[in-house]
Amino acid sequence: MSTDISIGNEIKDSYKETHKWVQNNIKWLSELESFYRDRAKLEKEYSDKLSQMVGEYFSKKSGNTVALSVGDTPTITPGSLEAASLVAWNEILSQTEMISKDHNKLANEYEFQIADQMLALNKKCEMILTTIGGFNDELTSKRDQSYHSLEKAKKRYDESCSNMEAARQRQSRSSGDKAQRKVAEKESEMNICKNDYLIKINQANRIKDKYYFQDVPEVLDLLQDLNESRTHILNQLWIKADSLERELNERVNSRLDTADSVIVQNKPHLDVSMFIKHNAKAWKEPTDFTYIPSSVWHEDEQFVVPSNVELQELRIRLAKAQQTYDNLS
Repeated sequence: MSTDISIGNEIKDSYKETHKWVQNNIKWLSELESFYRDRAKLEKEYSDKLSQMVGEYFSKKSGNTVALSVGDTPTITPGSLEAASLVAWNEILSQTEMISKDHNKLANEYEFQIADQMLALNKKCEMILTTIGGFNDELTSKRDQSYHSLEKAKKRYDESCSNMEAARQRQSRSSGDKAQRKVAEKESEMNICKNDYLIKINQANRIKDKYYFQDVPEVLDLLQDLNESRTHILNQLWIKADSLERELNERVNSRLDTADSVIVQNKPHLDVSMFIKHNAKAWKEPTDFTYIPSSVWHEDEQFVVPSNVELQELRIRLAKAQQTYDNLS
């Protein structure tokens, strides 16, 4: 318990209020437990969906590997070889699959290392709170017994005083020895009852002082200690939960770093080189086209410009070609 603050010293006779406050904070643990179980459920669902998605894209990749690596009609089949881009994509999918497992791991950790521990803390705190309640009931019962004993002593004293007064009145009407002895007897009884009443007053006051200045403060400090212990353990569980998520993020970062290391090796020319290698084939350049004379008009392949008409037509074509060239350059 904190040494610089004490509920027992600061708030007098506040068992009910303090007990209810501590009880509310213990019940709150159920809400926190539910949070981490729901969080674990979400992580598990994300893990399952991510794993399913990765499986689908692995299947798509398998069906497209040859076409993406060497085209649809390669001269050489690539076998198990893949283009560099596909190697990088395969690594991304593989690391994503590992990330899905990381999230599943976090789900299990939240479930067993956090939520279950909060449930255990809840049960333990409830048990201790019940024990403190029993202790308080025992102390209250002893106090109430002393109060009840005092009331009975006062009642006996009042009755003995009444009996003494009645005996005295009878003795005043009769001066016999018997009446005098009766008065003496009732007086002794009255004095005994008075002494007992005074003793019970002192006992009740001592018990009252002990109850309000020692017992109740001790019970309140026990409740305070329970609440502070609960907070201490709860803080440890929260820090543990944060640590588990940081570890997940570190693993995910490591997966992404691994994928990055493969991606940077995917040089743009590698896919091209593989495609060329698996599509190279013997090739003969087609022959140039040559002039074929008309079957009815035999001439050679020389331009014919017998007049300005033919020359003008050629100039027009040249101008159009020059304009097209200028637009494209």
